[in-house]
Amino acid sequence: MCHARSKHRLAPYRSFSLALLLVGAGGVLTAELTVAAQRERPLPRFANVENLVAQQFTRLSEDEDSDYLYKPGDLILREQVAPVFNRIKRLGWDVADRQQILARIHQPSDLLAQQLLGSEKGVRFMRTISKYPLGYDRIDRLNRLPLGKRTVHDLIHKVGGAEMIRYMTTAKGGLALGQMLSEDSGGKDFNKPTGRIYTQEQLIEALKDSYKAEKERRKKRR
Repeated sequence: MCHARSKHRLAPYRSFSLALLLVGAGGVLTAELTVAAQRERPLPRFANVENLVAQQFTRLSEDEDSDYLYKPGDLILREQVAPVFNRIKRLGWDVADRQQILARIHQPSDLLAQQLLGSEKGVRFMRTISKYPLGYDRIDRLNRLPLGKRTVHDLIHKVGGAEMIRYMTTAKGGLALGQMLSEDSGGKDFNKPTGRIYTQEQLIEALKDSYKAEKERRKKRR
């Protein structure tokens, strides 16, 4: 009888212990499922990433509703690039420095974008200077100089403006002029790249650097 009462008294404790065991097991199972869900998908081939970028700009080159049809070498804009990152993520790569890359790309409201994309003359000028090494960088840096905005306007709208950029980017005299401008207010490092991303090609290079860094991070986590 005493044994029966003791057994009866222990029953609630056993039930409580069993409940704890089940809760613990459930927690472990949930954790395992969470880890499995968060397990990284394999990185896509970079060629597939390039294809997504190419597809985005092909669409822009065929958009009849646009003020101008995109051509390779044209200035790219942040709003044109942003959707690409979501498509890359669906491939299995969430680009870690997405925001840093986008921050290096001009917005439509930026001065350079308005100057080059805001008129037919601006587009023609853009497509000429885009062929010169650091052509976009030179225009961007010119805008930072005193009276730079007016200077760029004149280069775009007057005859011979693109030729001046060719001279500044390819001729020894032009490079010497850039050195002189480096000493002016706002002209520091005039002959050097700005670090901005201006073209589709430069975007691919930035993504390529990010892709290499992601591969290295994954190797270290193994």
